[in-house]
Amino acid sequence: MKPLPLILLALTLCCCPRNGVQVPEADRIKDPKQLLTAVREKGKELSSVRAEGTILARRGGKRIKAHMILLLRRPATLRFETISFFEQPMSILVTDGMKFSLWDMDKGRFYQGPATPQNISRVIPIPMDGPEVSGILFGDPPLIPFAESKLDFKDGLYILTLTNSQQQQTIKIHPTRLRPTEVLLKAGGKEYYHLVYDDWHDTNPPVLEKATFTMDSEDIRLTIKIREVERNVDLKDDLFVLTPPEGIPVERLVTERSKPAGMIVHGEDWAFVVREPEGWRGDCEDAAKLHANVAFYRSTESFGTMSSVIRIRVNTKVDEDTAKDLAHDMQGYRAEYPKLKFEDLEVSHMDYRLFPKLFYVPDSFYEYVVYMNPGNKFKYTLSISMNIQKRPATKQELMVFKEIVSTLIFMKKYDEKHPPPGH
Repeated sequence: MKPLPLILLALTLCCCPRNGVQVPEADRIKDPKQLLTAVREKGKELSSVRAEGTILARRGGKRIKAHMILLLRRPATLRFETISFFEQPMSILVTDGMKFSLWDMDKGRFYQGPATPQNISRVIPIPMDGPEVSGILFGDPPLIPFAESKLDFKDGLYILTLTNSQQQQTIKIHPTRLRPTEVLLKAGGKEYYHLVYDDWHDTNPPVLEKATFTMDSEDIRLTIKIREVERNVDLKDDLFVLTPPEGIPVERLVTERSKPAGMIVHGEDWAFVVREPEGWRGDCEDAAKLHANVAFYRSTESFGTMSSVIRIRVNTKVDEDTAKDLAHDMQGYRAEYPKLKFEDLEVSHMDYRLFPKLFYVPDSFYEYVVYMNPGNKFKYTLSISMNIQKRPATKQELMVFKEIVSTLIFMKKYDEKHPPPGH
């Protein structure tokens, strides 16, 4: 077969972004966390977008086809206007990722409330909150909280698999663009949604041109096509402010109560957010009895009768050498339990340094320990531990433990009154 001319080959690669590119094995990223970091950093190259396009949506028996005007600014600020094909304004949605405002011109109503999936889906019918929707429009992959990760390379694409106690997410990533081509989420072994990044504008950094979202269980199909793109433009704050027109009252939306994405645990001058895994409860009230700030145990159990318990404790930082703290505690445990053994423990977090270890005495107790250092901007470390008597943790228990560690976000930073140690 006669080889393709180089110019034709280049065009093929540009015009078919979902096609893979063969990369020598020595040049491939091998670590899932490293790949996610590279994808995130690539996404940051696109700080804002002004564009026009079309939205085609089907949800149940309802269909929408409209022009759209899109303004995006990182991290999660969005203005999304829809206009009929007869050039009649239909709606304006504005969100900063936390709050939400919507002027529904068809119905003559103005709504405000939190940027929940229920509220955002009034215009963009997918079950995601404000930051997730903004991320998709930026071309970022939505990520589940994950306890385990696996990375393969097949057909010229990275295949990243993320797993937690309830879900499995498969993300295909182009190896040179470092942009996703496909995201498949399964819950309970069944497909939950399928997101395809069909096309990209041939720009640097890349800008999404077309994406298709399907959710068969809810009869949802959404296609967004983006054109007339301006990249990294200065978008003023007032573009993302929406006030109700004179004479139209504001309707405060109260959405259905659902399991929160994270519970907030706080002390006098610190706070952190952590996800409460499905089937487990977070208990702050009784946690002090375990010398912890929050304790997690199965929802079917009560405090004091738990078969396994996961504790999180906030500790004042002495210095940045958290590995030394772990080594000191290992030495102390060994002195108390001469038969004590240690094993390495594989746990990950996207942003914080972790120092994990399994402490155990066979047939007596198994303590899974992670020391977490959120960085030198914080004056605290955190210890996360799971204690089980007489047996090792099951695969499901380990999955829940790793999920809790991976979703933990510390929120309080140093201030002038509390400088970092040594400053």
